[in-house]
Amino acid sequence: MLDSRPEPSPVAVILKTATASTEVGMLDCTPGFANAITRAADALSFVVSDGLFHDMESVDYSMLIYIDSFEEWQQFMTKWSSYYLPFDEVVTGLIRDQLEAEGTQLVMDTSVSTTRYTRSA
Repeated sequence: MLDSRPEPSPVAVILKTATASTEVGMLDCTPGFANAITRAADALSFVVSDGLFHDMESVDYSMLIYIDSFEEWQQFMTKWSSYYLPFDEVVTGLIRDQLEAEGTQLVMDTSVSTTRYTRSA
């Protein structure tokens, strides 16, 4: 069994150009998302404690998400609205203005946890 999921922790949102990087904020998770991840982790701990599976290997890693336009940012936020809380209007306006400038890209650094479980004999 393979469990791979994003970590319910704030995600750094960074605007990058060829010469500079500026962190514009941290994208917070919704309480529902954090709760769902906690429930999933609890359920997995039961199958291990009950002896059905044992934890073989866990790997935590970062996954970078690149966004090149404000339209793409809006689509991302709409798609993942049950996972991430939106920024306020000021930060959203800053993101819009910067992404409309030539050569600016938005980068998000997310954390992912993957664990491989083996069925017990």
